[in-house]
Amino acid sequence: MGIVVFLARLGRNPAYQQLVGEREMSRSRIQDLDRDSQETQQLIKAYQARVEAAPMVEQQLAAIERDYALERQQYTDLAAKQRAAVISASVERDRSGERFSVLETASFPSEPLRPVPLRIMLGSLLAGLCLGAVLALGREYLDTAIHDERDIRDALELPVLGSVNHIPA
Repeated sequence: MGIVVFLARLGRNPAYQQLVGEREMSRSRIQDLDRDSQETQQLIKAYQARVEAAPMVEQQLAAIERDYALERQQYTDLAAKQRAAVISASVERDRSGERFSVLETASFPSEPLRPVPLRIMLGSLLAGLCLGAVLALGREYLDTAIHDERDIRDALELPVLGSVNHIPA
C-alpha cells in the first residue's frame, strides 16, 4: 500500500507531471522523426531509381536522335530526287520537238597559245642576270674583310705605320 500512496502523491506533484508531459512530447517527436525518416528513405529510393534510369533514357534519346537524323537524310535525298525528276520532266515536255546538230566541227590549234617557250627562256635569263647582280652587289656591300691600308685606316681610325706588299710566288 505504501507504493500506491507514493504513486498517488507523485501523480499530484507538478514537477512530475511536467516531466511526464515532456516524456510524452519526446515520444511523439520521436515518432514524427521516425515517420519523416521513412518518408525521406522512400524519396531517396525514388531519386536513386531515377538516377539509375538516366543512362537508359540517354541511350533511348541517342537512338531516337540517330533514327531522326537517318530519316531526315532519307527525306532530303528523296526530296532532291523528286526535284530532279520534276525538272527533267519539264525539260522533256518543253523540248520535245527540238533537235541539235553540229554546224562546224572543232579543230585543234596549230601551235599552243600558252606558254610561249621563247618568252619563258628570255624571262628566266633576265631574272637570273638580275639575281646574280643583286647577290654580287650584296656580297660586296656586306663584306667586312680588310683588304688594304685604306680599309684598316677607316676601320680602326688609326694611322698605318707600315704595310707588307704582295710577294709573287
